[in-house]
Amino acid sequence: MQANNQPRLFMASCISLLLTAMTFAIRARLETVFGPAGIGLTLEQIGYAFMPAFWGFTLAMILGGPIVDYIGLKKGMWAAFILHAIGIFLTLFAYDFSSLFLATVLMGFGNGMVEAVCNPMVASMYPEQKTKMLNRFHMWWPIGIVTGAFTGVLLMDILGFDWQYMVASLFIPLVCYGFLFYGQDFPETELSKLGISQKHTLKNIATPLYLFIAFCMLLSATTELGTTQRIESLLRDTFPSKSSNKISKPSLYFIKSSKLTNLYLYSCKFLYMVLTNTDKFCQPCSFIIKHVILYKDLKLWLSS
Repeated sequence: MQANNQPRLFMASCISLLLTAMTFAIRARLETVFGPAGIGLTLEQIGYAFMPAFWGFTLAMILGGPIVDYIGLKKGMWAAFILHAIGIFLTLFAYDFSSLFLATVLMGFGNGMVEAVCNPMVASMYPEQKTKMLNRFHMWWPIGIVTGAFTGVLLMDILGFDWQYMVASLFIPLVCYGFLFYGQDFPETELSKLGISQKHTLKNIATPLYLFIAFCMLLSATTELGTTQRIESLLRDTFPSKSSNKISKPSLYFIKSSKLTNLYLYSCKFLYMVLTNTDKFCQPCSFIIKHVILYKDLKLWLSS
């Protein structure tokens, strides 16, 4: 692999993770589209239809790791691209439980393949800077969550477009990362370089440290991903609607709590200070912290 295409591969990996995160934010918004107030699915059916986003994601990561060592990172990445493309297309034309379920299955597998390919690729491209570059790569996950949520608000709430436009916006990062990956040489995985078998790596699963980290990650992922997918149901009645300026008492307490507010404000300020002093890979993050989160405006609103 030529060293001069590493930045291009890295940026393409980041955009593919951006798309992966956007699907979670946009899917959460689809609850209102397919739920009782929209197409008419029950909240239980919505839960079952969204479920493949998680087990498909997980299975693709677990099975995708050994597969990409065998078929190579390039074929694995294009498999993710195809799954994403078909998943987005089917979501656009989903009209009932079955069609939404199938679209979510493909999106889940596509998202998992992105993780299965890009993590070892970044580690292989930057063997002396693994932690640094993997941290930068995974910073694009929160960027994607914010981008997906903002896209839904902009297209559906502000501009009044149909939900299909929101889903179709996923084609933008899809085309971007497909273009950046096209024609590029991909590195070998580190396992392939070192000649380490999958059987040998699987032995590490039984180590106490691995099991402890897996348990902690189980709690973390369940809390984050499970909650965000049903955020519409959880917070529907806690913030003011278009026809009302009232805020429920629990939400008002949460927002006005000085400790929570200060923690949020100082966290944003810290992130902004850190990200604006890093190199070009973090510039999109600093833009979002500065212009989208707007901690100064939030503080002014809270004090009013």
